Amino acid sequence: MKQQKGTLEKVGERFVLRFERNYPHPVEDVWQALIEPKRLAEWFPSRIDGERRAGAKLRFVFEGHEGPVLEGSYRVFEPPRLLEFSWDADILRWELTPTAQGCTLVFTSTVQQRSNAPRDATGWDGCLDNLGRAVAGAAPAPRTSDFAARYAEYVRAFGAGEFPKFLLGGGEPSPTLPNPALVGQTFEAPSGARLALLSAATDGETSPHQLHADAYLLVLEGSYVLRLGDHELALETGTEFHVPGGGRVSGRVTAGTRLVYALAPAARG
Repeated sequence: MKQQKGTLEKVGERFVLRFERNYPHPVEDVWQALIEPKRLAEWFPSRIDGERRAGAKLRFVFEGHEGPVLEGSYRVFEPPRLLEFSWDADILRWELTPTAQGCTLVFTSTVQQRSNAPRDATGWDGCLDNLGRAVAGAAPAPRTSDFAARYAEYVRAFGAGEFPKFLLGGGEPSPTLPNPALVGQTFEAPSGARLALLSAATDGETSPHQLHADAYLLVLEGSYVLRLGDHELALETGTEFHVPGGGRVSGRVTAGTRLVYALAPAARG
């Protein structure tokens, strides 16, 4: 049976991934795979150390030092239907419901940053596949077998949506591009060249201005219409353009667009 792909929803100030899977196995069998260490090793990304009870402290240990040891705790533990625990800053929740064919699992996971969503969804998608294999007694599929294809699918479905938080400043309009809809962080190289990571929450016009040196545009998501004199060029997702200096330029950005914009050193005024 083809399984439903994960979805992404904003809940308050956080984002939540949601998966629904149907397994041809009783609730009790799937529950054991959610809590027994030997069964977890067949599908969960880390070892879970700690008592299996509500309120118990947990440690998540990655074999081969693939990641740091993380802390958490069981928030809800109601055999054999409901399980919820913290995993570092994430909250993972598992709900099992009996069906005539076996059971339905609804799994949700909070996302620490919007930019993590396609990556996290890809990982959990594979984990849930291997959970089904574990309950059925089949060998798990290699975690890297189709990671790239799944990731590309989730990027198409979700988009990356935001730059990682470590790249973002105070959200003030960038001085490198006169468009009130575009906000982000500007970085300056020792040479004087400037690079801005910009996002648009609304549609907006870039005011006509003289470009005194070369510039560079790379549209990561959405679209940006660049006007060069009498020419108008629509730059869509994945399009880059080297803008020659010396002319008068303007443009238009659509809501949801993210782009990289760079200015050569001579553009400093």
